[in-house]
Amino acid sequence: MRKRFYIAFIAVFLIICCAPLALMPFVNNEENLGNTADIAFPSIISEDNKLNQDFGTQFEGWFNEKIPFRSNLITADNTLKSELLGYSHNNVISGKNGYLYSDETIDDFIGKTKSEREIYNIARTLYIMQKYCNSYGAKFLFAAVPNKNTIEYENMPFGYKRGKTSTLDILQRRLDELSVNYVDLKSLLSNNEAQLYLKTDTHWNNLGALYGYNAIMDALEKPHKTYDGAEYSIRCDWSGDLSKMLYPSSPILCNQYYFDIEYSDFTFIKPRASMPKEDILANLMGDSESLDALIQTRNSTADGSLYISRDSFARALLPFLIDNYASTYMTRLRDFNLLNLQQEGYTDVVYEMAQRNIDTITDEPPMIYSPPARTTDKLEKISEADMTLKTENRQDGFYVSGILNGLIGECDDIYIEIESGGEKLLYDAFPIADKKLLGVDDKSEYGFSALIDSSKFDADDIHASVLIDKK
Repeated sequence: MRKRFYIAFIAVFLIICCAPLALMPFVNNEENLGNTADIAFPSIISEDNKLNQDFGTQFEGWFNEKIPFRSNLITADNTLKSELLGYSHNNVISGKNGYLYSDETIDDFIGKTKSEREIYNIARTLYIMQKYCNSYGAKFLFAAVPNKNTIEYENMPFGYKRGKTSTLDILQRRLDELSVNYVDLKSLLSNNEAQLYLKTDTHWNNLGALYGYNAIMDALEKPHKTYDGAEYSIRCDWSGDLSKMLYPSSPILCNQYYFDIEYSDFTFIKPRASMPKEDILANLMGDSESLDALIQTRNSTADGSLYISRDSFARALLPFLIDNYASTYMTRLRDFNLLNLQQEGYTDVVYEMAQRNIDTITDEPPMIYSPPARTTDKLEKISEADMTLKTENRQDGFYVSGILNGLIGECDDIYIEIESGGEKLLYDAFPIADKKLLGVDDKSEYGFSALIDSSKFDADDIHASVLIDKK
């Protein structure tokens, strides 16, 4: 009797495992999970008429994408691991009371911080960005949106010990030392007893975003509508990004706030779509995160012009911002290109970043001109033997980037001295190496780069030197 049971159990198990494979010729899997593009069946022969060495890897990707009932199988597997066994899976941590958290926030939560030099590099980068914006009369503001488990940590699962400090805490102290304008959203949201984050999503809800919006506008000293007392409804209709990652075939919905706002006259410049502006706004404010790489609006009843370099958190700020600025330019492309700041005439510049991603600020140098700096006797010149240095003349200026070979102090600043026509001028250098120009894969804590406005120099007579300020 027991033997028959085992045979039957094995047979059922094999049928379940083989069913998707057997159904592949008859069932077309049109699901496309995440942001992946449709994958074509790989060719055995490559474009140069040789055997495709990557066929195995490409076939595995195609097979995983085309197997029938893929999302159902992933949902079943993740349900078993997260709900029954308590595992974290697909970068998702299953917390208490149905809360989901991103495992990308664990280092911040347990207090594992970046090095002092890397944190200073972030602060120094923001300082130079602010200096550049202020030189053209624009206000600059850095806004780091806290991770969900920084604010609503009570439902983190057992086994994760909450740390006493984080990279964000140390960074804010450095920003204070450098007088960089930032908004302390962590303190603001921590002192609020309302639920400000979505239960099955990484982001704050629209109520949390409203608090964040008012804090940002106050920090910019921008007169604005507060929407205090605005009517709202709460609907359990939000398909959270973490829930979709964990249960793709049947994501768990959670509560979202919906404010009843009577907007002043505004129009969308981008995205361009053949639909009413109300429908575009509803799409941008939905849970699909589509059409939002670049958003531009105009409002004839407001004043001021806003440039905001952002991530997905700032999407929830959109309905408030478009109602309070004559023009908004919201980019999700992490290039921070403000070379035409003077011509565009932005009055406010906001650099928004999720807490878990603030270390990416020093991944690539911002596309702005390095501001002039004051020369002092404390500066030490770096010899060519002690660094890697590359320069090139570009259409938009003279570009310098490199990496120092020797160690420098955790708070030492790097400068570029330009000599042309017998004149020497000093410029701030971003503490960021241009990996593409230098041909390196990893960023260095001792990198630097600077784009110099060379309109006042002879392009054929420019020499660059690197100096450091030892502190």
